[in-house]
Amino acid sequence: VDVRNNIYCPSGGDDLGWLGHYIGKNTHLKRIELANYAPNGQGAEFSRQDITSFGNGFNSNKSICEIKFWNMNLSEGEFFPLLSPFLSNNQSLVDMEMLDCTLSHECAHYLALILESRAANSLTVFVLEDCGEIDDESFAVIIRALSRHSRLKGLGLGDNLFGRNSYSELATLLRGSFLSLHHLYLGNSTIDDEGINAMAMTLTENSTLTELVLSRSRSITLRGYQSLSTLLENPSCSLQMLDLQGSNVDDEAMSAVANALSNNQSLKYLFLGDNHAISASQGWAALSCALCDISSINKTFLSNHTLQTIRMRSVELPHCLVSFLKLNKIHRGKAQVAAVNKILMHHADFNMDSFFECGLKMLPFVIDWFERAKDFPRDFEANLEQREVSAMFQFVQEFPLLCVAQEA
Repeated sequence: VDVRNNIYCPSGGDDLGWLGHYIGKNTHLKRIELANYAPNGQGAEFSRQDITSFGNGFNSNKSICEIKFWNMNLSEGEFFPLLSPFLSNNQSLVDMEMLDCTLSHECAHYLALILESRAANSLTVFVLEDCGEIDDESFAVIIRALSRHSRLKGLGLGDNLFGRNSYSELATLLRGSFLSLHHLYLGNSTIDDEGINAMAMTLTENSTLTELVLSRSRSITLRGYQSLSTLLENPSCSLQMLDLQGSNVDDEAMSAVANALSNNQSLKYLFLGDNHAISASQGWAALSCALCDISSINKTFLSNHTLQTIRMRSVELPHCLVSFLKLNKIHRGKAQVAAVNKILMHHADFNMDSFFECGLKMLPFVIDWFERAKDFPRDFEANLEQREVSAMFQFVQEFPLLCVAQEA
């Protein structure tokens, strides 16, 4: 027993039997982690009889909400069949996770059967990560079985081998109108351009996903990031966090993402890790332009005022990009305030020529814009009074007779 870390290490069938008995009787236990903590990394192999002894009592538990299997060989001793009563019938279970485990073909298919036959579709979190021995077909069967779980909010499938079958099933799962998934983790997986394209096409119809992790997914190339950009520029995109750390994001990929962000109003956090492949003159310049296009006042107003954080490790971002991110963060949730302050920072002269075709009808709106801008918080000198007078003077110059007539 490791009291300091709350770890109990059973030595055999008898210990497992008593442990399972007391877990089954317990009505307050909410979370359990079954893990191989053997010092030599090999761990004990439990026989069918050992697991049966544990399951006889454990399967009676109705209170556990979260169960995690870590670093275990789940193919040995018919693990899932013997614990099937608990996994299938416990209506309190909402979180099921398997990390760095070994699952055979037969074991994976039995897990899928359990997911399909659960008495309640209560799962809100399902994690199957770093279980590299699962083949594409078995992985697809497990993903397909999740379609029953309409309450699923978090799905972790990273560190696995994706193939055509598995990412096709993932796309189908994401397309389901019943699903309200919020978090999707696919980090360090073999998902490629074709998989990203299939997923992005279905996510354009999704308005609930807020976090997408594709870190260390090195099979994605420019074509994949272009597909991802289609998702980002979709008006219904709900992504707030995109993690691309350790992936192949170069100048071309960053430019594709940046162009999409010009029309995105949801993404707040972009994680790029230790990325030295993006240059100041191309990739970062494209992103800076997306956050504040200074080619005209109107384009500045229509720029991205939502992205707040670009997380890097050892790369220093260009000063102008940091400035734009800071404005977005300070005025988060108030895109109009960020837009007005960017206009005031980067446009010294306001040319009123485009308003003159409406005569003096636009003048009250121009004055109202300046008056509202005076109430917006900022940490720089905007000289609003001087600019307002300049704008009014342009109208007087353009329509001198109308101004004199209205004054008279």
